[in-house]
Amino acid sequence: MDLFKDGMNEIWDPAAIETVLKKHVKSNNAKIVTFDEDGISGHANHISLFRGVSRFAKNHNKQGMELYVLKSVNFLEKYSFTMLTNIELIFHHLSKLIIGKVFNVSVNISVFKLTIGKKSLQFYSDLNMLSVSYAAMAYGHYSQMVWFRYGWLIFSRYLNHNQLIQVE
Repeated sequence: MDLFKDGMNEIWDPAAIETVLKKHVKSNNAKIVTFDEDGISGHANHISLFRGVSRFAKNHNKQGMELYVLKSVNFLEKYSFTMLTNIELIFHHLSKLIIGKVFNVSVNISVFKLTIGKKSLQFYSDLNMLSVSYAAMAYGHYSQMVWFRYGWLIFSRYLNHNQLIQVE
């Protein structure tokens, strides 16, 4: 029986995810990355992972362990590809330069959302990494390449910009 069957409507047991993590996360200084509570478009597998990983982090608080979640974005932001990413970069750098220095606070300004006081990591792809992302999706996830995935490959900002937010 497959506990972690892939699918938009497949809900995984958080306790089973916690059990797997207990077996594999041995280091106190582990850094874990998962989806946030919205699961990128409400994907049931992604939400289940967030719940299972959160449960593990709560029940097995290892000294020095860091948990990061991939920030979900709204529809417009998700399918903006580089247009909004370039605006994001400008907002990000200006907020760090002006607000962060003047008020000595961690600030992440998005076109659509303001996050204050949480550690955030921003990742931007160059053309080389973008081509690797295309190849990984098209070839590594070939079974998932239905007609609408091609639109995702063309327009999704997740291929060129991602933000990880640290969970306390």
